[in-house]
Amino acid sequence: RLRHPLVGRGSPGRDEERGRVSLKRGGVTFSKSLDPHLPKAYADSRLIEQVLMNLIDNAVHAMDHREDPRRIEIASSASGERIVVTVSDSGPGVPIHMREKIFDPFFTTRKEGYGIGLSFSHRVITDHGGSLQVGTGKWGGAEFRIELPIAKEDLPR
Repeated sequence: RLRHPLVGRGSPGRDEERGRVSLKRGGVTFSKSLDPHLPKAYADSRLIEQVLMNLIDNAVHAMDHREDPRRIEIASSASGERIVVTVSDSGPGVPIHMREKIFDPFFTTRKEGYGIGLSFSHRVITDHGGSLQVGTGKWGGAEFRIELPIAKEDLPR
């Protein structure tokens, strides 16, 4: 695997621009709290970007019929030997009894869904030696937490 920083890649990609338009049209406030000094991880940045876009897209869909405020926040930090990225929303959240099932292939709660996105995302993160979990965020909605190992040469000595 190639060594890539997870943030600070420079100019936004086409998917990121498309995502901004979608969020604006949907009346969703998007905020970022990104650590500019994150250590590096061994990760395929395109796959990690796809995971993040999937989590953001799911958050937008979860808030489709919600009243304002509709918010999404992405945050990053380092914790011990891991990089932590969270995607939080102000939607209805994920009920506790569904939290294990949502990462199963073909499990979906959406009429138009195929149940592949979260399964794919979970697989990408675990294939990178990390974890993907869901809990409750600060606004009562879902919070997806990604943890990825820090590259060995960037670990504190």
